[in-house]
Amino acid sequence: MDEMSELLLLIFYCALLGSGVGFLPGC
Repeated sequence: MDEMSELLLLIFYCALLGSGVGFLPGC
């Protein structure tokens, strides 16, 4: 994957899990 896709994945997981679980710091 290119950097763009990886960044989108990070944002996606951040929105999906970061709000409820919060194991991703800075999200």
